[in-house]
Amino acid sequence: MKTWSRVLASVALAALLAACGFTLRGVNPLPFSSLYLGVNDNSAFGASLLRAVRASSPSTTIVPSPKQAEAVYTQLQSSRSLREV
Repeated sequence: MKTWSRVLASVALAALLAACGFTLRGVNPLPFSSLYLGVNDNSAFGASLLRAVRASSPSTTIVPSPKQAEAVYTQLQSSRSLREV
């Protein structure tokens, strides 16, 4: 009895979401075609930033020089901290 009620509830929820026009957010490409990242690619932050830019905007090219770029990303501060748990 409980499994049927769960199945019915999930089907009703799926129908409700489909009926209201729910859709996942699509890709929003960056408004420029070339980007220079002034971040070390070997750092965890630099690697995740590069991965995020490539995933969110495949048409944006990462260039090796700021003179070639339409937009420049500059990291102002980098710090590490330790915390005892």
